[in-house]
Amino acid sequence: MPAYDGRAYLYGHARGGIDAYEALRDGLPVRAAAITSGIADLGNALRARPEMEEVARDLIPDWTTKQGVALAKRSALRWVDQLKVPLLIVHAHQDARVPFKQAEAMVATLARLGKEHRLVAIDRDAHPLYLHRALVVDEIVRWFSAH
Repeated sequence: MPAYDGRAYLYGHARGGIDAYEALRDGLPVRAAAITSGIADLGNALRARPEMEEVARDLIPDWTTKQGVALAKRSALRWVDQLKVPLLIVHAHQDARVPFKQAEAMVATLARLGKEHRLVAIDRDAHPLYLHRALVVDEIVRWFSAH
């Protein structure tokens, strides 16, 4: 097995963005990360789509008794200062599942903290970014290659 050479990168989409942000917060050794259609604030995401609380209840341990703790742990906007790698954020303006405001809030916070990041705002597409898949892949490859 070849030795780890430090060229690892992280990609997360939608709810996988929550996991990616958590892994970065917890020190996963990667050079850069890319998040597409990502959830940066779980509380706001649930307010935008209340029907998703059932999913949260099913997937998050102790949801009914420790909801505040669960939200804080899974909301990167609360601990952006702990993210140490360059972030590419790709999001569609028309995303009905995770509002574009999630990306805007994350980018504003990254900028305020002087963290390296880039936003690719996609127009005329939806949550899965199917209509711009080639562009999204190109942007991610370019971002990872630059780091």
